[in-house]
Amino acid sequence: MSARDALRQAGLYGRTVARVAQRGFREPGGDPELATERIVFVVGSPRSGTTFLAGAVGSQPGFVDLGEVRPVKSSIKRWATLPEDKAATELRSTLERVRRLGFVRDLRPVEQTPELSFVVGAAVRAYPQATVLHMIRDGRPVSRTVRTPAPGWSPSAVTSSHARARRRGRHGPGGGT
Repeated sequence: MSARDALRQAGLYGRTVARVAQRGFREPGGDPELATERIVFVVGSPRSGTTFLAGAVGSQPGFVDLGEVRPVKSSIKRWATLPEDKAATELRSTLERVRRLGFVRDLRPVEQTPELSFVVGAAVRAYPQATVLHMIRDGRPVSRTVRTPAPGWSPSAVTSSHARARRRGRHGPGGGT
């Protein structure tokens, strides 16, 4: 692993652990052995309600919502190409590192990276006693929210932003990004 990759990984873990530790300090723990093996995975398409469901489950006594674990999210594409047992080993190692560094080993984790559905077989292999909650949502309302621009992002705002970037030489042919 290059120094640049190591720094990137450290940043991914740091942000995740800082968020998880804040959640874990609010909740008294239980049996670390039981909590470790009975992880809850919330998977599904983006914008299907995975964040809401994981937050609801993670707010129950004895649970902690890990949210989208950045080191997991950044590794899914690679794990999908690995043999399932190898991906399972790496997934478990990543999640246990986050739990250890976030001081939440005695709480039952709720992991909710939607894209984990691409390697859910590896997740179940890593944690045979896990519960997998798969969110399904009608795609029509989701497509409306995706098509609706955020406040301040009208077509003219996007066009003027693009024009400013071109003038600075940061966009377009021969201009960088």
